[in-house]
Amino acid sequence: MAIEEVAKENIEEKIPSHVITLNMYRQDKSLNEIAEERSLKITTVQDHIIKCFLEGLEVNLEEFIPQKYRDIIYETIKNIGAEKLRPIKEALPDEVDYMAIKAALCKL
Repeated sequence: MAIEEVAKENIEEKIPSHVITLNMYRQDKSLNEIAEERSLKITTVQDHIIKCFLEGLEVNLEEFIPQKYRDIIYETIKNIGAEKLRPIKEALPDEVDYMAIKAALCKL
């Protein structure tokens, strides 16, 4: 087999990074554990989960939106708009993280 064919096979068999992250999450690893094990930033891990959802993979984003803050998150997004995350974050309680906001935006 030619070197080019071997390289092509390896590329085709490679699992995308965001899917690896999702598989680890499905194995009950926290986002922080995944970030540490994969040497990724937590924001990268969060973005991987969101990307999987947007690609149609089965992800329950409700898990990332604290029930206690759901209404206020959606209301804040409605009032401020969804163009930028920072103004939304600044208007919400400190306990609401960016992942909750990103997940809520995907659910709209």
